[in-house]
Amino acid sequence: ASMIVNWNPNDVWLKFRRTTLLEALKHYWKYEATTLPSGVDSLLVYLNATDNPPKETPSMDVVGLRKKVGVSLVAVSKIVPDLLVPWLSQLSDRAKALLTSGGLSPINEMHLYEFLSCVATAVDNPLDRSNFIADVLSNAIRSIETAEVQN
Repeated sequence: ASMIVNWNPNDVWLKFRRTTLLEALKHYWKYEATTLPSGVDSLLVYLNATDNPPKETPSMDVVGLRKKVGVSLVAVSKIVPDLLVPWLSQLSDRAKALLTSGGLSPINEMHLYEFLSCVATAVDNPLDRSNFIADVLSNAIRSIETAEVQN
């Protein structure tokens, strides 16, 4: 697990491969979670991946990588949400940074919100859960309440 988490490829397709391997670790992390925070952080970094060298609009390979990362984040959060709760503040900070960066596509935002929602359901303390939801998921709730979505 640590070899996969510590591997840092530069090529987009190798990042895609690493994402697939990180997603597969969700079953391992249920029993040995030492590399879980680093693995999830790597996925969150890839959620805003860019071409090398950077282009004005992302290539189809980067778009595919971002979609795969979003699906992988959701898959991990559905298996080990309770193990992610101790890192709630770090996840909140990282999510806010990603959401305010402006580089996420709507599907990436949806995956990020679903990931955070899964983690939020694992929070036992109702006050902590409501603070987390108010802090990070309030933008998603406001988006749902807009007239554009309601109609």
